[in-house]
Amino acid sequence: MATKLSTSALEDAESLEDKNLIANSMYVIGHTYYEQGNYDKTLNYYIPILKICEEVGNTHCIGNINLSIGSSYWYKYDYDKALEYYGKALKIQEKIDDKSGIAMSFINYAHYYIVIIHDYDKALDYHRRALKIREEVGDESNIVTSLINVGSVYSDKGDYDKALDYYERSFKIDEELGDKYGNGYILNNIGWTYYEIGKYNKALEYYNRGLKINEELDDKHSTSNDFTNMGLVYFQQAVYNEAVEYLDKSAKMQLEIDSTITL
Repeated sequence: MATKLSTSALEDAESLEDKNLIANSMYVIGHTYYEQGNYDKTLNYYIPILKICEEVGNTHCIGNINLSIGSSYWYKYDYDKALEYYGKALKIQEKIDDKSGIAMSFINYAHYYIVIIHDYDKALDYHRRALKIREEVGDESNIVTSLINVGSVYSDKGDYDKALDYYERSFKIDEELGDKYGNGYILNNIGWTYYEIGKYNKALEYYNRGLKINEELDDKHSTSNDFTNMGLVYFQQAVYNEAVEYLDKSAKMQLEIDSTITL
């Protein structure tokens, strides 16, 4: 339905010969395909948008659409193409001082260095640079995301003390923002970090806090994940009855989720 409406809007824009409106309508259609995971069709719309943006001289649009094209290639597993467009995006974003775009490009580079190169120090550098920009502009919700990103890289490196520091900092800001979904996610990260270093009681403390929030939100996916994590902790503590109970709760909730999707 959304695609049909967007296609109609595109036809109207083409009849008016309004290039900016055409680009906007094409983006909506392309983004709809992106959300559906159809990246070939996404690119069929995104790439012509780039040409339009270049024709009208909209540098902000050129930067953003290069970033979007790069992300589409990323999910097609064409990492070289993704990096090529990320580079084009960053060059333009730096030229026009698009701080939000620059931060996003740094994050994409960080993901590249983690997934493809496995260079966690380089990834950490890009995530820190993104964090610095977001702190400079006071973008609090994205500061939270960047703090989590930095914490996750430290966790991957096995530096759990620093990971916990960044997770705790992200939670403090996120709690002030009243982002309950984010609160539950960060508490789960903290719980998992304590699990990794063998502090099982602390892990359970944070998992329980996250579970309470996720149950209040009726977030079944996250609640099921909490049950699984708590079951794993109890298993490590050799409290097998509790382990089985929580793993069973997780399995039953996952079946409930699957049956809802099927319906």
